[in-house]
Amino acid sequence: MIFGESSGGIIGTAIFVSIFVIFIWVHGVMGINTLLRYNMRSYKKYVKYFYTIYIGIPVLGIFGFWSGLKE
Repeated sequence: MIFGESSGGIIGTAIFVSIFVIFIWVHGVMGINTLLRYNMRSYKKYVKYFYTIYIGIPVLGIFGFWSGLKE
């Protein structure tokens, strides 16, 4: 464990990892979104699908992480 063996340590680890994943993902999405917007001619046509992927992957990942902590 990163923060120890107590239940407070597990909660702290879960919060830390969740926030870390969100910050890293937002940083990556900003770069990918900018790259695609300026280099892809049909970006406006598919923007809804890209935003679904941008939001869906980290949400599902964090839910999976939390469900793994329950076991």
